[in-house]
Amino acid sequence: MLRYLACCVVAAAVVGRAFGAFARASFHYPARRSDVSAAHQAALDALDVVEWPGLFALTLLVALLLWRWLRPTSLPPVARGTARAGAGTFTACLAVALLVTVPPTRPEGRPLAAVAAAALAAVTASLIGRLRREARAAAGPFRRRFTAQLPVVTGHLVATAAASFSLGYRGESALVHGIGLLVGIALFAGELAWCLLTAAVTGARRAGGVGGVASR
Repeated sequence: MLRYLACCVVAAAVVGRAFGAFARASFHYPARRSDVSAAHQAALDALDVVEWPGLFALTLLVALLLWRWLRPTSLPPVARGTARAGAGTFTACLAVALLVTVPPTRPEGRPLAAVAAAALAAVTASLIGRLRREARAAAGPFRRRFTAQLPVVTGHLVATAAASFSLGYRGESALVHGIGLLVGIALFAGELAWCLLTAAVTGARRAGGVGGVASR
């Protein structure tokens, strides 16, 4: 677990540094937007909405990939998710992402915002699927199913904190670091609530399955 969290810090710090350099690039700040090309304008319009959510999606992706790589072998193995469940989860996440990102974006940037929304949905769906599989693998009471999901969401919090403090802003703009951390904490709280729900639903389904088998 400690090795996993340490790797999250290192990898997310690199991501945060690169993201900060990209966010401060002159590409974002033309003298007049009316003078740039249509493609440049569309990219700026999309980035106005999806750029910073993209940072938190990147830190989540870091946490998910590292957990898949460094997950202790002493833990119960997790089964692969079914294509049907994955497709359903992705569809729901995509619908929410499109509703959140596309309407606030100017018309020129909406196609790019939709592409970004699909990427955000894919990462979010991967998190939901991973938490569900971790809970199912942890046979036992509610507490065990809940704690089995904590490494992933804790890794996301640690990665977000590391990335936020590595953005490289200075002066008044350094407030961005604290804002990033606060957003990470808020996401962590939401993910904890989802873990509680997943543990409860997994337990109910398992009890229903056992009851159905016993009744036969």
